[in-house]
Amino acid sequence: MALFQRAICVYKTASFLRTVGRNLSTEPSIKKSVFISQSKDIYANLALQDWICKNIDMTDHHICMLWQNDPCVTIGKTSNPWCEANMADLPKITDGGVKLARQNSDGPSTYQDQGSLNITFFSQKDRLCEIYDMEILARAIFREFSLKLDIVQNELKLRGNYSISGTTKKVNENNAYHHCNLLVRVNKVDRMRSLTKQEIGIQQRNNEYENSKVMNLCEENPNVSVKKLVKAIGWEYMRTHASVVKDGGDQLANEQKGFQLVNPTDSWFPGIAKIRTEMARWEWLYGQTPDFKVNRTLCIPGNLGNEEGCSDLSMEITVSGGIIKDTTLSVPPSLANSGISGVINTVTTTLIGRRFTPDLIENLQQSIKNLGDDKMASAAYAPRKIMTSF
Repeated sequence: MALFQRAICVYKTASFLRTVGRNLSTEPSIKKSVFISQSKDIYANLALQDWICKNIDMTDHHICMLWQNDPCVTIGKTSNPWCEANMADLPKITDGGVKLARQNSDGPSTYQDQGSLNITFFSQKDRLCEIYDMEILARAIFREFSLKLDIVQNELKLRGNYSISGTTKKVNENNAYHHCNLLVRVNKVDRMRSLTKQEIGIQQRNNEYENSKVMNLCEENPNVSVKKLVKAIGWEYMRTHASVVKDGGDQLANEQKGFQLVNPTDSWFPGIAKIRTEMARWEWLYGQTPDFKVNRTLCIPGNLGNEEGCSDLSMEITVSGGIIKDTTLSVPPSLANSGISGVINTVTTTLIGRRFTPDLIENLQQSIKNLGDDKMASAAYAPRKIMTSF
């Protein structure tokens, strides 16, 4: 399998070289810059990525942006946060909490902290090539740290099997970017806790991005650090020809626009503060979630059901744009003496119109449990109580 994957990589790289080789005659007009963001705020950095792609003319200017974030989980543009992250525990995993961020492009969910490094390659859309970008990263890491990486399906892997990167891309009318996240010295315990999915009964299509075994670069070579990688990747990018993976050495690197420290603020990038605000709003983080349904079974205590013990009350919640649009209860026969049985649509419940959160369901289950502790409560009262609990 490893040989087959390498063969695919070699084929793709060879095909890429044949295709872009024809563009070498136009390459001298393209200059490169390396932007290093001074912010560790995930929303500001995502806003910067979006701003650059929309506002800078990439006709003769390509950019590599290097950036880091404080602890956060990033999800794809059309992902469901409640299926991708441990939403209940994110605020408690680190001292400052782990933020949730939604990218403006689809891709796998990732955990990031200051032990990871983000790299975004910007170009005109017709010059976008993930293989080219991954080759630059692989060559930089090999040149600086003597680590041989495999490129498998646009991912960088150590030992042929351990993933050290995640990637995504975005194409707009004129420009495009390819974003990569490298695991350098990430806290793997915090990563595991942040990305552990909680089973809350959500029905959804299968996630096309499968989890894979991951590894930090520092586990293979303790000398690897984010600071050293920033320098190594920046120089490798500038010494590589713009249209083909060909080393131009120091001479080509010195002809580029060089390294530039940037700050994602309005004084540097007019209008970026508004983009950052939008990136952090509930309407973007949760309201962009595709419609989904939640099916839960609520246990009715024995004294409210039949003599055989607990009765199961099935509940289905329909969520659209992060807002609860409908709820349905299936009342078991053991509660038929309540005057309510079968499937009922609880359109009058105050759950309708509320922002969805799993806490609502847990609070409802606790309300039912408290009702079971009430010696005066009866089975006839249970379903009506549940329908008006919120």
